[in-house]
Amino acid sequence: MVPFAIALVSLWILLIASVRGIKIRLLLIAIPVAVCAAIASCGIQNATFVAESSEVVVPNSGSTLRLEFNGGWDEPNAKGYLIFKNGAGEVRKKMEGSDDWVHWPRTSIYLMDDGRVSVLGSGLDDYVIDPKNLSIEALPPTTPSKSWVYFGAFDFAKKYSGLMFIPASEERECTATRRNAEYSSQMVYTRPQGRRERCNRDELKN
Repeated sequence: MVPFAIALVSLWILLIASVRGIKIRLLLIAIPVAVCAAIASCGIQNATFVAESSEVVVPNSGSTLRLEFNGGWDEPNAKGYLIFKNGAGEVRKKMEGSDDWVHWPRTSIYLMDDGRVSVLGSGLDDYVIDPKNLSIEALPPTTPSKSWVYFGAFDFAKKYSGLMFIPASEERECTATRRNAEYSSQMVYTRPQGRRERCNRDELKN
């Protein structure tokens, strides 16, 4: 493939050198540039394509929290992002454990008593949002959670389709650990009372 590309470029250069007229030469130069730009643009769009997204207004804060999933089935670049926005600006954070969001999309949201927001993702992919500092950081394991108020969760409206926010009034809290029960019982993590190996939405309905 590389020798072929080198040969093609060499022939194109010779073609440019052999023609007469500045306009024709500029046209011959512009064609490969335009083709390369189109290919690069397509690649960038594919890399940043948002497959699923949903947004919710955080109570009593004038802010919004958005969850975006990029990529799709069996794609190595599949990933999720948290986007928090208020009057001071916007902050974005990649969720490190979101590579298999197609099968494990559920992301639980809690309101903390100090005004912060905690986000618990599947597989212990947990974060804390500080509206005052406009930051999203990894949530330290074993963070006290007795005073947290479960707000709801992002999940698919139906299997593998339509990401949406499901308020606590419709479904009880559940965050999947994505690990077998025996291994999970040996783990120490935040909000154990809301963790399950898997989350069955039919069983969570209020």
